[in-house]
Amino acid sequence: MTENYFGITDTGKMRENNEDDFIAEKILKDRYVMGCVIDGVGGYEGGEVATEIARETILHYFSIPSGDVVTMMKEALKVANEKISEEKTGVVFLLWGKYAQAKESLIDKKKHFVLKAAHPSPFSAHSGFFGCKHFSKTNEILRQRGLKEIDWRLE
Repeated sequence: MTENYFGITDTGKMRENNEDDFIAEKILKDRYVMGCVIDGVGGYEGGEVATEIARETILHYFSIPSGDVVTMMKEALKVANEKISEEKTGVVFLLWGKYAQAKESLIDKKKHFVLKAAHPSPFSAHSGFFGCKHFSKTNEILRQRGLKEIDWRLE
C-alpha cells in the first residue's frame, strides 16, 4: 500500500486562512489508515482551537487500542466536544434530529445556547425543520453578544 496521503479543503468566503484540520495516518498498530477531516467552522472565532482539540483528542484515543474502531471514534468525538465546550462559552448548538437531540444533556446550557428542530433530511424536514428559523435565531444570538453574524448563503 502506498504511504502517500493528501487532502485539501477550501477556505470559503469568510476567512483568509484555512482552519480545517486533517488526520491521515496509520492507527491501531498499522492495521488501519485513518482519514479524517475536521471542519474549522467557517472561520468563526475559535475554529482553529476547536479543530486542534478535536484532532489531538482523536489521535490520543487511537494511540491506545481499546476495542471496536467505531466505538473508539464515537467516544473520541464525545470527549472532543466536551473539551471544546469546556474551553468556549456562548456556542450555539443546532441540534437537528433525534440523534443530535439525544446529546443535549452533554451541553452546559448555562454557558451555551441550544436550538432544536427536526433533521433537515427529505424524510423529516417537513416535521419541524422548515420554519424553525435556526439561521436567523443564531444570528440574533450573535448580534446580542456583539459578535459577527454568519452569512448562511450557499453562493
